[in-house]
Amino acid sequence: MKSNEKVPLRVKKSKAYQELLKLAQDNDNEVNENNNNNIETNYLITDIKFDENLRKTLKGILKNIIKYSIPFIIVELTLFIIFGLWSAIIGLFFGTIGSLLGLLFIAKSYENYDIITLGSFKIPKMYGLRYIFYASLFLLSTLITKEPMWGIIGTFIGMINLKMVIYLFSWRW
Repeated sequence: MKSNEKVPLRVKKSKAYQELLKLAQDNDNEVNENNNNNIETNYLITDIKFDENLRKTLKGILKNIIKYSIPFIIVELTLFIIFGLWSAIIGLFFGTIGSLLGLLFIAKSYENYDIITLGSFKIPKMYGLRYIFYASLFLLSTLITKEPMWGIIGTFIGMINLKMVIYLFSWRW
């Protein structure tokens, strides 16, 4: 989140709102209340900065994830080539790229945290967009490939690769 950036908070004036208001004032922040379309929209202006050390650490972790996932991708790619599963290769490409972009979305969500209100549901904006993006990758792999089932399987394996690497090797970082 950038300094003095307005982050919309859609809350009713309840006990939680009062606690948030007190917390904002305790940290020398400013609360600007605006009413638009009979919906209470309150802005909390903060001075939270994305630390450069954290940014460097995240880049290092991302490089390690890519470095450790390459052998998995090579083995899967080789197996798909041996069995002639070209649709799965396309899906593997979509899944791997999509998973990397998903990790970047996670990092961006700490800089720009916004809430989407759908009735009584409150969904973090980047969280919802990330899963819509993942779903669109599965749809894209079914539309582009000749064998949609293998496209979906390849996309799933590509997305799971990075998660497997994180679970198996993150203790080394």
